[in-house]
Amino acid sequence: MNQVQFIQKIDNAQNKVAQILGHAKNPQVASKVEHSYDDKYLLAEFICNMGVASQVSCFQQFGLTANSLNELKGWAAAGDAVTLRFRSEEKCTFLRTETREEDSGVEQVTEGSLFGTISSKVITKIKEYFWKVEVSWEVVAFRGVGVEVMLRLNGRKGEHAIKTTSDIPPQAELISPSLVTNLDMTWFLTQLDKTSFNKHLAHNKLQ
Repeated sequence: MNQVQFIQKIDNAQNKVAQILGHAKNPQVASKVEHSYDDKYLLAEFICNMGVASQVSCFQQFGLTANSLNELKGWAAAGDAVTLRFRSEEKCTFLRTETREEDSGVEQVTEGSLFGTISSKVITKIKEYFWKVEVSWEVVAFRGVGVEVMLRLNGRKGEHAIKTTSDIPPQAELISPSLVTNLDMTWFLTQLDKTSFNKHLAHNKLQ
C-alpha cells in the first residue's frame, strides 16, 4: 500500500466514523490537530492498547479462555518465548470398488432374420473407486523452542468421499503436515498487563 492509498483509506474511514457518530464528534488525523510533545506517546499508547484489545477479542472468539490466556501469560512472564502454531494434515484412504452397468441408450433393431426381429443394446461396465479424504487442523501454543509444553486452543476435522474411475489415489495417502505456520506471540502476551505496558512506553520516552 502506497501513501496515496493509505491516505484514501483514512479519509474513507473518517467519513464512515462521522456518519456513525453524527455531528457531535469530528474525528481528525493526528497530524492535523494541534498537540504537545507528550501527546504523541499518549496516542501511541492508546492505539497499541486498542490493537492488543482487538487481538484478545479475536482469540476469545477463536476459543481462547481466560484460564488458557493466563497460562500463556505466565510462560511469557517467566521469560520463555510463546509461539502460536497452525498445523494441518490430510489423509486419503481407499474404501471400496463398485462395478455398475451403464446403458448407452441406443437400441439397434435387426429385421428379416431367421428368428424374426432382433433388438440389441450396448451395455458398458464401469468400475468405480471410492476414497475417503480427511482434513484436520489445529492451533496450539507452545512454550520455548520445543513442543513438549503445549496448549491446544482449537481444532477441527472433516472428511469427504471422492469417486474416481481409476485405481490411482486422488492424492497422497498421508500429507503431514500439509501446512505449518508459526507466529511469535511473546510480545503480545507481555503487553496484556497494563502496568508493564506503561513502563515499556515510559522507558522508550527516556531513550
